Amino acid sequence: MFRTHASGPRAPWLMLMAAICLSASACTYGPPQHRVWIQQAEGRPETRTFAAIVWSEVRREATGLAAFPDGGVPKLSEQAVTIYVADLDRRATRRVGQIRIPREMELSHEPFLPGWRGSSFFVQISGCLNPHAECNDRNLNRAAYRIDEDGTIARVDSVPRPLEREPGMGARAPGERVYMRVSATRDTVRVRTEDEGPFVARFVLNGDGELVPIP
Repeated sequence: MFRTHASGPRAPWLMLMAAICLSASACTYGPPQHRVWIQQAEGRPETRTFAAIVWSEVRREATGLAAFPDGGVPKLSEQAVTIYVADLDRRATRRVGQIRIPREMELSHEPFLPGWRGSSFFVQISGCLNPHAECNDRNLNRAAYRIDEDGTIARVDSVPRPLEREPGMGARAPGERVYMRVSATRDTVRVRTEDEGPFVARFVLNGDGELVPIP
């Protein structure tokens, strides 16, 4: 999306630039920009409800020396995943809570919503500590959370398998009675309620960055 990860041959250059910036006023950053977008939405099987995760961050673009060689690495802060549950029939959303990205995941990867198991669903986050270093499996920090029907958010060791339905499944499952599929773009959640029917925009991010039903 908007994040820039340091990896491969760029990593030594970025580490060198970071060292230079510690002692050079020419390494500067632009004004803070608050950015919000819908990361993912997944329907709860046999219902017309779905879970959605919304990413938010405060971003300052690199300027001056910090912007070389290819735009530089922005400074990110206040990174968080806001969690919603929406009811299609009631045309309602509920803001369940928020997971703030810890410092050890400052160079964050995209959060992921693997799916539902019973009345609970799961969210995974990951990232690395140093924004100027290479972020690979060796130094990647991970965390998983279970979100229960009552709104409790609890950290868990891992996401249990199997889940009731894997993300991205479009066809009706064997024996599935209530059919609903959701598709999320940057600011809109579209819903399909008929086999091979159209996806219709039903929920959007409003001006405050909250997920709400379309009037």
